Amino acid sequence: MNPVDLNNPEAVKAWNETMIDKYNLVNYFDHPIYIIRLIENIRIKKIIAELQTDSISDTLEVGCGAGQILLRVPQGRLHGFDLSGRMVELSRQKILQHFPERLGTLITGDAEAWPNEIKEKKFTNIFCSEVLEHVPNPRRLMEELHQATDETTRAVVISTPNEPLINKFKKILITLRIFKWLFPNIATDMTEEWHLSSFDIPLMQKMSQGLFSIKKIQGVPFDWLPLRYVFTLKKIPAPPPETSIWSAKN
Repeated sequence: MNPVDLNNPEAVKAWNETMIDKYNLVNYFDHPIYIIRLIENIRIKKIIAELQTDSISDTLEVGCGAGQILLRVPQGRLHGFDLSGRMVELSRQKILQHFPERLGTLITGDAEAWPNEIKEKKFTNIFCSEVLEHVPNPRRLMEELHQATDETTRAVVISTPNEPLINKFKKILITLRIFKWLFPNIATDMTEEWHLSSFDIPLMQKMSQGLFSIKKIQGVPFDWLPLRYVFTLKKIPAPPPETSIWSAKN
């Protein structure tokens, strides 16, 4: 059962703010549990390694959160949007503090209906980190991403949790009665808490169908232990409109 009325955008937004606080997303990448910090650091490195940046590149993060990953992009202007205006402001403050000359467009926006200020720009790199599983309609996010990607886009990268494998590990630890000891304040099943979809490779393939081909799949922390996935995508061009018999003759 969904924890919120998914047909009510304001309810979804309020619920998202509650989850941000519950899971301390502002400081998530400095998580007190070492194994979580380690896995997240490996994931960030894999995302950044897929981007193609230089001094004039423009990199967009869809669902930028508090800017922890965006700040790791080594070169170029930094852009992002997030459902939470509070998180967008934190991103802005961090970029202004560390790289004021690299500040691009940072605004509040819905991942399923991108802001016009974002849609009208061209981006060298676009990445989306652990967002798809949180949105009511991930296919819609992928359609927006497809529209924003053109011949100038060098890299499109998405990361998601591997929910089925994560839940298998959780069940083992719960059976051994050590899960809460090892991971206090972590939900036993995130699909009953903050995740609206249980992502794995088949679901990612389904969400990408007709829009993107998957060029590369990396497991995090390892390919043989993929608790997270980093997908590098390539846009599938939209087919040209059919030429009518009338226009062909004229």
